[in-house]
Amino acid sequence: MDRTTEMLSSFACGLNYDNLTPQTVHQAKRVLVDTLACALGGYLSEPARIATQLARTVTSTLPSRILGTNDCSSPDMAGFANSVMVRYLDYNDMSVGGHPSDSIPGSLAMADYLGSNGRTLLASVVVNHEVGHRVGNHVQQALGWDHGILRSLGPPVAPGISWAWTKSK
Repeated sequence: MDRTTEMLSSFACGLNYDNLTPQTVHQAKRVLVDTLACALGGYLSEPARIATQLARTVTSTLPSRILGTNDCSSPDMAGFANSVMVRYLDYNDMSVGGHPSDSIPGSLAMADYLGSNGRTLLASVVVNHEVGHRVGNHVQQALGWDHGILRSLGPPVAPGISWAWTKSK
């Protein structure tokens, strides 16, 4: 494992809900509620219907729910369909440097499959944001990358919290 991968995995697996400040928990809940509200608003949109229909065609031994339905898909396809719902109205602009809720559907998909509790999900949301933000700041300054690319860094790391929580039980 290279040094960067080791640092990211140690951070993701080492953080838990008890490490979070009350202000961080409050903000994570705010962003999560905002994300779900945006998904609700975008649920009936044509792009969301297309993404949901596509996700329904995929079966998986790792089933994750598609928001607003009783249907499951693979975590990546459920996360994709849910992300389309979230981003459709473009109302989730709650911070500088990107859209923090862009990457939350990936955390939701893995938390659903793993049966994670709310505390673990909130810690995953924080890891998701912190990885995207901290690595992003460095890469954006050094290489000039756009914040949209940087938001893709957190989702692969964040489910590690849900996985680590499940393995520790």
